[in-house]
Amino acid sequence: LAGGAASFGDAVGMVPTAPTPTVRAGEVIAAPYVDREGGPRGFGRILKSGDLTGLGDLVERYVFQAYDRVLLAPPVRHVAPEGERYLAVRLGPVIEDQGQIIIPTGIVEVTRAPRGDYAAIAKVVKAFDEISTEDRLIPIDTVGVGTTIRPVRVVDGPSTTIRWIAGEPVLASVQNFVVLAVSSANGVRMGDEFLIYRPSPDPVDGELRDPDIPIAKVQVVRSTPYGVTAVVLGQEQPAILEGMSARIIARMP
Repeated sequence: LAGGAASFGDAVGMVPTAPTPTVRAGEVIAAPYVDREGGPRGFGRILKSGDLTGLGDLVERYVFQAYDRVLLAPPVRHVAPEGERYLAVRLGPVIEDQGQIIIPTGIVEVTRAPRGDYAAIAKVVKAFDEISTEDRLIPIDTVGVGTTIRPVRVVDGPSTTIRWIAGEPVLASVQNFVVLAVSSANGVRMGDEFLIYRPSPDPVDGELRDPDIPIAKVQVVRSTPYGVTAVVLGQEQPAILEGMSARIIARMP
């Protein structure tokens, strides 16, 4: 506006809204991802329940839910100060020639740091799945979360395939996670977008060729040296299956 006049938003007292992150932190933390076979090293453990019965004894439980207290041994070289959070994970299937699926089950927060020979006390603050004493505790990786930079469209990007679908549903849909047969070594980064599609079949002699059929758009939420995990953002056809083709359509700058 000329003359330094206030904008419309200022005039009506509107507060400018911050741009939304390109990738949501919750999806990054909850997403299964591919690691080396055997999973991350130096992990911590949930030792047992930290809740008491009416008689004052610790509850002998092996499965936990949100708000349960647990005793834990932190990951190697971690002092587990109060307020520190760790990701509970379990080992999933091994993908041949790629790595092992790591499945997050929840988040625990330290409420009392370990002291001398005493275990740390923590509280389950988030449960994505069943949390148990068989799970492993690892640091939470949120590198890249929070950026508001948007991916840039690309034309005729390279294609890959879907190797695994989280939960192994009959037909995956919006918000399902899929693992692709590419990795960070291929330059794939958090925020990149892929189009899942059915490739055009070979044409019959003398006939026009059918076009590729778009099925769904997915966004990369984890990219490791062993594989890429993407979340389904939108879907045109109910046909997301393992082995389907996926072509990159937008890259983070």
